Amino acid sequence: MKTLIIDAGHGGTDKGCSFHGYEEKDLNLIVAKRLQVLLKDYSPDITRTTDKTLSNDKRVGMIANKYEYCLSIHFNANAGDRIEGIHSIFSERGKLLAEHVTNEIKGVFDLPVRVFSRSHNYSTGKGDYYFMHRRTGSTTTVIVECLPLDTQYTNLHLEKIAEAVAEGFKSYIKPLGKPVHEVNNKVVEIDPLSLGSELVYDNANNLAKKYPNFTGGMFSDGNPNWPTKGRLFCLLAIDGKKIFTTQTYDKKPKGTLVIYNDGNVQVNTVRDLASVAGTKLVIQGFNLDYEKNGSRTMNESILNEGWLSDVYRYTTRSAIGYNPSKKKIIIAHITGTANELRLAMRKLGSVDSDNNTIGIGMDGGSMDALVVNGKVIVNGGGWLRHIITF
Repeated sequence: MKTLIIDAGHGGTDKGCSFHGYEEKDLNLIVAKRLQVLLKDYSPDITRTTDKTLSNDKRVGMIANKYEYCLSIHFNANAGDRIEGIHSIFSERGKLLAEHVTNEIKGVFDLPVRVFSRSHNYSTGKGDYYFMHRRTGSTTTVIVECLPLDTQYTNLHLEKIAEAVAEGFKSYIKPLGKPVHEVNNKVVEIDPLSLGSELVYDNANNLAKKYPNFTGGMFSDGNPNWPTKGRLFCLLAIDGKKIFTTQTYDKKPKGTLVIYNDGNVQVNTVRDLASVAGTKLVIQGFNLDYEKNGSRTMNESILNEGWLSDVYRYTTRSAIGYNPSKKKIIIAHITGTANELRLAMRKLGSVDSDNNTIGIGMDGGSMDALVVNGKVIVNGGGWLRHIITF
């Protein structure tokens, strides 16, 4: 999946709004094409480069599920003297991206900003009003109404608009760099002894009502047909007591993060611990320091640890690491591959004095979740069997 596509709204016979000799479709195209240059580090595609008509089907067909993000460029009219960013009712990261972009434009024009979503009731239930949100699938689409054309027609400054939108997008992604996404409130730094663990059986939305801060835990199978309502696939020890041990059929050592009662943190590759005395929390995932088990790549390391091959696919996932200079546990969530997760943690300082990565990768996809201050940031949709609280 590619990072970004830029949508030049309207086009051809669809002119959009028209005021004072300007047609919206032309302004959208100018800004979109300039954005493609300004954001070249992300290799963005664009829905149109000429004045041509795009049907709704054609437009969303170019976007849906093919890109992480879509910036749909527009100019507003008859909606008040303000800048607007519109996101899906289902997308927290869309809201965050819209906030970044519109705030950058506000810094240029000093106009009020409105970031919002709009729903529409269908026979099947509640859904998005705008087809660009309703029909672009997993792609996070933000509609940017750059300026109100009816009131700001003498103050267009298209280059400044393009630069502001580009800076807004880069500031949203920048903390971990391309191609890691969804940063900002998706990176948590905490004291090691603040980390806790809970065995659960519920979805992220319900759990957020009881646990205000948590991430999806170790690898698990949330299948309710299992007698234990889902299995944990590796070692978990809390306050010196083993809660679950590595499955008996799996003999391979795995990445093991240990937080000791004195606050020290270590990550090793072991199958089990001879003793868990003196530990607050022991948890397993795939070791982000692939060199420790003699592997040449992250993917090879995952296979050597006995994880299923789909563990390194491109998906949502989180990691737990340790920044020794800050003496802080780092929890980071990204959308990407296991290797991108490793690189993200290294950029966040989860590296020791010998340049070894300190951290483990967690389950992803439907077993993924991140809740911060009671707000569900990431929800893979599965029923979680284990969470790590902070």
